[in-house]
Amino acid sequence: MLLETDKTFNGLNLERFNPIPWNTQLRGQHFLYLPELAFDCSEGTNIMREDGVLCTVQNRETVVFFCIWNDRFPDISGATIVI
Repeated sequence: MLLETDKTFNGLNLERFNPIPWNTQLRGQHFLYLPELAFDCSEGTNIMREDGVLCTVQNRETVVFFCIWNDRFPDISGATIVI
């Protein structure tokens, strides 16, 4: 999910969700959003649900990315990488 607003995000407090630092063995660096577009999630905050589903939340000024990793190591060949 991609949320965009005209307001600036000063940061999100996700501590109550027990964030996990990015680990290359847990997931890849890039999230395939569309076949031709991937997001660099290396600076995002990872949250794992009790059932093992992993998401990454990352914010940049007026945009928040919320990525659910159905495929934790997607093939991004041919995709443009942003952020």
